[in-house]
Amino acid sequence: MAGFHASGHGGKFNLRAEVHSGHVYLEVADEGGPWTRTAHGDDRPHGLELVEALAGPGNWGITGDASGRTAWARITI
Repeated sequence: MAGFHASGHGGKFNLRAEVHSGHVYLEVADEGGPWTRTAHGDDRPHGLELVEALAGPGNWGITGDASGRTAWARITI
């Protein structure tokens, strides 16, 4: 399953999901632009911290640069 959607910053992103025997592969690709990972002042997880908690270390990542990037995760089911 895949589709393009408008982001809140005027760009587009593509969400893709694949269901396999034993795991689900998810990725979100965007058109790029400035982005920095920021720390939050509270004690609860946000964004990619939730992805890491669900997928586990080594089962998620980000590839690309300011011209476009993809965040992906492999979640065992």
